[in-house]
Amino acid sequence: MNCKEIVELISSAVDNQIDEKQKLILTEHLAVCPKCKKEYEFELTTKRLISSFYPSFEVSEELREKISYCIRRNCDVVNTQSTPKKRFTYWYLIVPVILLIIIVIISFRTRHNHPIELAENNLIKVIYKHFDEILDGDREIAVKTSDPNILQASFKRHIGIDIEIPHLQNCALIGGWVSGEFGQKLIHMLYKDEDKIIYYSQLNFNDFVNGSQLYLDADIIKKLKETGIYIHKEFECCSVVFRLCENQLCIIAAEMDTNTLLSHLKK
Repeated sequence: MNCKEIVELISSAVDNQIDEKQKLILTEHLAVCPKCKKEYEFELTTKRLISSFYPSFEVSEELREKISYCIRRNCDVVNTQSTPKKRFTYWYLIVPVILLIIIVIISFRTRHNHPIELAENNLIKVIYKHFDEILDGDREIAVKTSDPNILQASFKRHIGIDIEIPHLQNCALIGGWVSGEFGQKLIHMLYKDEDKIIYYSQLNFNDFVNGSQLYLDADIIKKLKETGIYIHKEFECCSVVFRLCENQLCIIAAEMDTNTLLSHLKK
């Protein structure tokens, strides 16, 4: 199962409405996917909080009938004859629930996090940091456009050279920006394939290996020089591909399997 199917399964799992086979599939996926694990923990925590906040209690049959009647009539207030000094209102139940849900969402909002045990100036770490910010909506896109010519002109203003905007198969360009990372200029572009975001980054390879504070391990540099490609597969739900194209190091990342991601690259 992919992440989208797992997320659909999580709600049923929290309510104990899945079979043993589905439990096994879910357990195996959560063990290797931090994003889905946090989603599962969030839903489980929310259910427990609401359950503890509103324990079950018995109501009289008379009150039950009045509540049902008011729901059908779209009534705002139910007056209970047994306790004339108190009013049982919809807001009495609804407002605390809404407030609790808002608090839970703010406190436990699921965020994308691909934990990599690498130095902050490792290029792989930098790529995952940008990618997580994109998925969480924390990264501002400086130039939002589907026109590669507009984006190319913007890049030239920032770095002084012409950058070819890559064409990804069956993908729509969203926009891009330029950032400085440990003394190295990185170019960033975003594409969309239906509901999937594809992140594309590019930098000058010679500048990168000669004096840049950014780095990759020597064996990765060697493989790039020999084969022109390196695939980093740390997480089941995410693929990162490094490609050496003449003097440009191009990196593409997405929450999809590697073969699907590679299929978007121009032949």
